[in-house]
Amino acid sequence: MQEPILSTTWQILLLFLADMIAIEMLSRVRFMKKVFAFVPAVFWFYFLPMLYSAVGFIPRQHDLYQALKDWGLFFALILLIMPVRPRELLRLGIPALVLMVAGSFGIVIGAVALYPLFQPWLGVDAWQLIGPLSASWIGGSLNMVSVAASYNIPGSSYAPIIVVDTFIGYSWMAFLLFLAGRQGSIDRWVRPKGAQRYLPLENSIENRDNVGVQPSLSLALTWFAFWVLALASLGRLVSTFLPTFQGWLPASAWGVILVSVFALALGKWVLAFDHRLSALSSESGSLLLYLLISAIGAQADLSGVQNSGLLFLFGICWIFLHGLFVLGVMIFFRYPLVLAATASQANIGGVVSAPIVAEAYRKGLAPLGLVMAVLGNIYGFYFAVFLIFLLRYLY
Repeated sequence: MQEPILSTTWQILLLFLADMIAIEMLSRVRFMKKVFAFVPAVFWFYFLPMLYSAVGFIPRQHDLYQALKDWGLFFALILLIMPVRPRELLRLGIPALVLMVAGSFGIVIGAVALYPLFQPWLGVDAWQLIGPLSASWIGGSLNMVSVAASYNIPGSSYAPIIVVDTFIGYSWMAFLLFLAGRQGSIDRWVRPKGAQRYLPLENSIENRDNVGVQPSLSLALTWFAFWVLALASLGRLVSTFLPTFQGWLPASAWGVILVSVFALALGKWVLAFDHRLSALSSESGSLLLYLLISAIGAQADLSGVQNSGLLFLFGICWIFLHGLFVLGVMIFFRYPLVLAATASQANIGGVVSAPIVAEAYRKGLAPLGLVMAVLGNIYGFYFAVFLIFLLRYLY
């Protein structure tokens, strides 16, 4: 296999940053504004690295990608959460919960409806494929291992599950990011009831211009950097001592939960040190999220899709039914698209990608995506067990 043209950490990082600069500049060109209104910039942050790795320009696996997942997500969540007022998140509770649960039931109902159509070709034990995949698609891939271990599903079943989970899951994320540029027209069609009540976080960064004596910029940045590093390190350290509940809530998920709680609890105090830190926190968090999107796109592996056969087709139909179910609930209750898209990705993608989709639709909503995804991690195992019971005894 030919070596990638760009392979060092700095080369790949510079490529990602160059993409962001080029996309930002193109989005400001008059004749390109209509293109970016239809296909938003965040979609290209995902698509271009996927194309680079597919043609061998950059590697599909690299330490940089793992570092962004291990630490970049922590830092991004801290930076994006600190400017947010917790009381505003509470106002999103009921609609977010309804759509999240609706998305999970859409996964279960879609599998039950499609299973008899595909079982003759997938085999009598096809539930061994569908069960772990459903666990991955209700809150993220963290549940898949738990379900597979509980039912002693052989390791040979993992390959097609991972291929379908990765390719279709990332493709669904790309589709939701694509819809971010159309949310205005879709919401005008749905006419959400009290849409501003559901989306109050746009102005959630407090105005601190009236803070008394301002410190020097260097001292403010040192203060800011210290707390970002301290919160991320503390969250990761404490997470190693917490129970994993037999893999249902591993240390990595505990770490995400802890840093988010720390950021919400201490954000107002940290940012009050200097009014300039609020804007810095929000913009830096967005930059890290875009880098994480690029890393996820670069890892999308298309080579094994043809070997997944009918399971791949099953997955396409399955996720389509899930989307229709969420769409129906959104229209019936007249909820805004941002909540439906975030709920859908919280089911399909989990704690890593749900905040990305939420933030792409509306700045300040990354914590909402996280809360939805963590909820899916908690109950996803039980939904998958219930689905396996239905598939084994109904068919």
